[in-house]
Amino acid sequence: MIQDLGQHHFQNQYYPEKKPGKEDYFLSFSGKSVLVKRESGKKVDPSDAIMSGDGLSLRCPEGEGFSFYKIKEYLSSFPKEREEVQENALSRKGEQQAMGNDWRKSFTYLFSLDGQDYYLLKDIVEFGEYLSLEELRREFKGPKSLLFLANTGMHLFHFYQKHRYCGVCGTKMEKDQRERAMRCPNCQEVFYPKIMPAVIVGIIHKDKILCTRYANRLSYLPALVAGFIEIGETAEEAAIREAMEETGVPIKEVKYYKSQPWGMADDLLLGYFAKVDEEKTSFTTTGEVQIIRDEEELSEAVWLSRDEVELQGNDFSLTNEMMRTFKEGKFELHGRRNG
Repeated sequence: MIQDLGQHHFQNQYYPEKKPGKEDYFLSFSGKSVLVKRESGKKVDPSDAIMSGDGLSLRCPEGEGFSFYKIKEYLSSFPKEREEVQENALSRKGEQQAMGNDWRKSFTYLFSLDGQDYYLLKDIVEFGEYLSLEELRREFKGPKSLLFLANTGMHLFHFYQKHRYCGVCGTKMEKDQRERAMRCPNCQEVFYPKIMPAVIVGIIHKDKILCTRYANRLSYLPALVAGFIEIGETAEEAAIREAMEETGVPIKEVKYYKSQPWGMADDLLLGYFAKVDEEKTSFTTTGEVQIIRDEEELSEAVWLSRDEVELQGNDFSLTNEMMRTFKEGKFELHGRRNG
């Protein structure tokens, strides 16, 4: 999955005292797009390349990759006169206070990868290329680790963008100096990054899995039953409820599989496998479990055998890994291997 970084070391602890250096990298976002630099012809290490959906073969590890810009590249993009002001701002404190030209104030520490720090730039720049995360997934062969940083960086971009003012009293918020949070200097209300828990459910009946396609979405990728956890319910209860709401199929023996952070939507995805509760279900005349599809949510809901399961084109998502796990007969429900 997108968060499986192999030998890379990702550190997400918050260090408010960290100051950006010119050799550090920055992420800049515009809407749902991130600033990238194309690296044509640069070989992507096979261990950091995007895998095909079947999880076996590498997709052109020597193909085009991308990278992020260094802070020094941002500084050098200004006209010479402005660059000199930026460069000398720290040593000329009087002018710095008067003109507000401390370039470090434009950056917020995000995280590090393999000891290299990454910062969020609050401004939109006029160089490079802004691409959506979907475009990055589709166009590039890696590095996969940087795709994960873009995904996670967007989560934090959403947080800082949506918490500029206090939701209680309207005062301009300030970054907390102890933890990753925004604090109101007036009423002291504290806001943390939003993480919305959701479930993905692989519903199994004999040698088939229930696959869906969403209605009214640009993406037509195959999916599984999924939905957000509501107030006052457990993840397992959410899985049972979503199965009934989307497909009308009662389930039992709900078993946790894996989780995945999905920063582009501020989600934490929890994957489960479950069996059909045959005592509560209805069957068609051909003997299949009857599906009552929610037409507003789904354009399709069908039972598919292993051979019929269509995998996504890459190994990013928890949904795809769960479908591949079923396709290869690798999952177990309460000690019994499927198939």
